[in-house]
Amino acid sequence: MELVKELAPSISRVAALYNPATAAGKGAYYWAPFEAAASWSSVEPVQAPVHDESEIEPLLTKLAAIGNTGLAVMPDVFTVVNRARITGDHASPPDRVPVSLLR
Repeated sequence: MELVKELAPSISRVAALYNPATAAGKGAYYWAPFEAAASWSSVEPVQAPVHDESEIEPLLTKLAAIGNTGLAVMPDVFTVVNRARITGDHASPPDRVPVSLLR
């Protein structure tokens, strides 16, 4: 959370991207610590589940349109395999959200 705030101090919310099918505890494993970190950093935590790679780009576009939103990527096999798509290491729209890959 601190890294996302350092990248973009004006953010007011951070979305936690994960795939419920592959994330530990269907994402619940990460949520309590994520909420605590968000509270400590004075940002709103937002759950951002995606079920397959076709949902990544629409989610990123939506978050960019909302504005003042960062993205924390929860570590699991889905997010590792789709890292380039999530972080924008491929041809994509220029409007992106600050991204932090968690380990």
